Amino acid sequence: MSLPVISVVASAFTVQYCSNAIAGLRVASNWLTAGGNVNWSRPHTMLGAMQYIGKYSPSTKWVFLGIWNNALSATDVYEDGSINPYLFLNSTSYKGGQNSKKATKNVSELIGGQYIDVDKLCGTNVFNAVPTFNNYNDVHPKQAGYIQAVDCIVRNVK
Repeated sequence: MSLPVISVVASAFTVQYCSNAIAGLRVASNWLTAGGNVNWSRPHTMLGAMQYIGKYSPSTKWVFLGIWNNALSATDVYEDGSINPYLFLNSTSYKGGQNSKKATKNVSELIGGQYIDVDKLCGTNVFNAVPTFNNYNDVHPKQAGYIQAVDCIVRNVK
């Protein structure tokens, strides 16, 4: 199999997710854990899997999710558990989460996939995300957040 041509959009995605160069996609150690198993949390692995599946199963339907990806500090949270919108929107975590969403959307568009902005479609915002659907100090949702996200995803996959 010949080496894939990697576009500017994929390059931006790769750099966004910890690789300093596109060449990193072709380095086996970037795909594996220390034990030699495939490390699915690495972007190199995901891009490689997408390239392989896309080549051998071109009718595969791709759906990418943009979802809450923020962990805040205690200083961003009021006593009632809600977050300070000003501090949140100016936080490194929020900006990183937005960059992650943009990169995911770019890759989705690159390969003709569907992008679902789960937060936007579900109505998750700075005023209800914490404490209703998420803990302030964890990028993962609470059970209510997962239930809301799954419902939104199921309703919006085309």
